[in-house]
Amino acid sequence: MKKTIALGAISAMALTGLAYSEIDTSFHVGYNSTYVWRGQDLGDSMYEYGLDVSGSCDCGFDWNAGIWYANPSDGDFNDELDIYGSISKDFGAATVSLGFIHYEFDETDADNSEIFLGLGTSVSGFDLGATLYYGVDGSAGTNPLWGELTAGYGYDFSDMISGSLGLTVGALLDSDTAGDPDYTWFTIKAGLDIAASEDITVSPYIAYNTNDDDGFLGSALDFDGIYGGVTVSFAF
Repeated sequence: MKKTIALGAISAMALTGLAYSEIDTSFHVGYNSTYVWRGQDLGDSMYEYGLDVSGSCDCGFDWNAGIWYANPSDGDFNDELDIYGSISKDFGAATVSLGFIHYEFDETDADNSEIFLGLGTSVSGFDLGATLYYGVDGSAGTNPLWGELTAGYGYDFSDMISGSLGLTVGALLDSDTAGDPDYTWFTIKAGLDIAASEDITVSPYIAYNTNDDDGFLGSALDFDGIYGGVTVSFAF
């Protein structure tokens, strides 16, 4: 039922955007050696699939929506489906975004939803961002508040190849359960975007994650090490 409602909302957003602008659509498939979510290991050998649509309207707002499916092995959170959407407004000095994410799992009672508020800007070629996530429908009565700070830099090696380097610092700011509100994690990620054709992009990456060994989902899921993967995106 939740999936049907959310997918209906995404369709409505797409039809609304169609009246004002061309819609950009992409589909991707990918593989990740480890599924790392906010510093926690949710499984190995994760295959993922995603569909994204985005556009803008005459009122000056941009929007995007999509669905994302993951199937990691050897983990406690197999078969995850995420449904999300957001709107954003560029004010020149910074861009503000507001969005919603619903997480649904087939084999665990961990379904939950979040709203998020983000702020992004560029300084001397670096992309900087800050985002707050609040759980509005957490499992087991949880309503955690998360915070993330990001910094990234991109470089075009050629017309076909570009690279990026990013840093994410995140923290669990508040929780209704035993999760430690002092829990933090750090991720450094380097990646390439390789244009195989006008509509196909291959994006390998490598990343390193570390945390304070007191994770929200339990210390057994803490991840400290290197992981990587690759996605292939198709624009249409």
